[in-house]
Amino acid sequence: MKKIFFAFTTLILLVGVFFVAKGNAAGGSITVNSVQLILSSESNANGYANINDTITLTVNLDNTDENPSSCPSTTTVTADLSAYGGSPVASLSCIAADGGNNLTFQIAHVISD
Repeated sequence: MKKIFFAFTTLILLVGVFFVAKGNAAGGSITVNSVQLILSSESNANGYANINDTITLTVNLDNTDENPSSCPSTTTVTADLSAYGGSPVASLSCIAADGGNNLTFQIAHVISD
């Protein structure tokens, strides 16, 4: 069983999870404002992020070529979760659009072998 201390896992995930934002955007029009990774559900309460625990990845970005008032948008965000038993092109869902150019995407992932 993999046991990875959560702080270390956070560092690895932030370095090892590559996300791509694309859509109807000209070069330089997408700005990533924040990336948040949280341990959202711990299956065995051992203080570690390991197999069967759930992490939630949230990405907030601006796309100056788009101004949706609601989700879904034409912008897509994917993350490489293959190191954690997930897809190398896991799609994050649009969960918020402010009517301007600010968008928030999120995925919850259960860590597996």
